[in-house]
Amino acid sequence: MPCRIHDVFRELNARSHNCIGCNFAGSTIAIDRGLKRIASSKDFEAEYDYSDYILSLYLFVERACMVFDIICLPEGYRHRHFGVFQEIRRWANFLKHPNYFILVHHAVFQAGGTVDASEGWEQVVDTAFVVEHYGHDARARAQN
Repeated sequence: MPCRIHDVFRELNARSHNCIGCNFAGSTIAIDRGLKRIASSKDFEAEYDYSDYILSLYLFVERACMVFDIICLPEGYRHRHFGVFQEIRRWANFLKHPNYFILVHHAVFQAGGTVDASEGWEQVVDTAFVVEHYGHDARARAQN
């Protein structure tokens, strides 16, 4: 996407350079670096590398949503075509504001698959949990 943004401006002026393309390029480079680190397993630490990856996605989402606000992209369109952005925001909220999870000792991190709750795990934090406890709806329930 950043290349296409730069290309649009270059069509207007061959020497043109723009902040939107550069900001998205920086975000996508961070995401790419995180994915490469995870894929290579070199110095891989699940807790830190997955958190870095999610926060890099979150920074991209925040930039994209700022552009959506500038161009007045309708909320309905955003939800239909960019629903995953909400999921990313909620995971980022969990990482930024862990609440009582700050008291979890030696959490186990797993990407993908399912966790067998019969193995003694008291709480599995998955997307369903994050959506329920770290979104706007969760804050509204907590205030009532």
